[in-house]
Amino acid sequence: MRKTVVIFDLWDTLFTDERYDFEAGLKYPYDAFFSKRCTFEEFKAEFYKTFRPLFRMEENGPTEVCLVEDVFPSLFETYGIEMPRDDAELEYAILTSMQEYSVSQDVRDLLERLSSAGVKLAILSNGLFRGSLVERLLSETGIRHYFERVFSSADYGVKKPGKGFFEIALKQIREDHPGIRLDEILYVGNDYNDDVRGGTGAGIETVWLNVAHEKNADGIACHEIDDIAKVTDFV
Repeated sequence: MRKTVVIFDLWDTLFTDERYDFEAGLKYPYDAFFSKRCTFEEFKAEFYKTFRPLFRMEENGPTEVCLVEDVFPSLFETYGIEMPRDDAELEYAILTSMQEYSVSQDVRDLLERLSSAGVKLAILSNGLFRGSLVERLLSETGIRHYFERVFSSADYGVKKPGKGFFEIALKQIREDHPGIRLDEILYVGNDYNDDVRGGTGAGIETVWLNVAHEKNADGIACHEIDDIAKVTDFV
C-alpha cells in the first residue's frame, strides 16, 4: 500500500544529537536568575522536587512535563523572583544550552524526495519543550516547510510509547485528510521502546531506524533500516 503520510520521530531520527547535557540546561536559568538566591546544588534539589513527581503512568500512557509551564513557574515563586513574560525565549535558551544538534544531508535529501512525491509529513516527538519551540528549531535548520504538523509531547501531557499520544496525532491527521486509512500512514523512529513499541502498539506500520543494529528483543513486526535514506523503500 502506497503511503500518503509519513510521521517522523525527531531526536536522533531527523535531528542528530551532537551533545545532550541536562544539567547544562538547568545552569542557564540558574546563572541568569537564581544565582544570588541559592547555590546551584540547592537550585537543582528544588527543581527535581517539583519535576520528578509530575511523571506518572496513566491509562493513556506515561505523562509528559512542559518545563516552562509545569516546573519553572513554581521555582520562580519559591525564590520570590518574577518569571520572564517571554517564556518562549527562556525555553529556547534552556534547550540550546542543553543540546547541540544538526540535520544531515541524507535527512534533507529524504525529506525533499518525499515532499516532491506528494507525501505529507509530520513529526511526533517526545520532549520537555513545546511544539512552537520545535518548529523554531526546524526553521533554523531549514526543514520546517516540509512538515504539515508538529506534535510535541510537552503540549499534550502524554508521551510515547503511550498510545494516547499517537491517537492525538492520528486524529488530527485524519481531520486534515478525510478518508485516509491507517495503512496509508508510516511511522519512522530510532528508539525501540518509544518508537517501535509505540508505533506498532498504535497500529501504525513502523520503520525502526536501527543504526546501532540492536536486537529486536521482543520480535516486534517492523521494518528495520540502518540508513535513513531507506525509508523510501516503504513509501
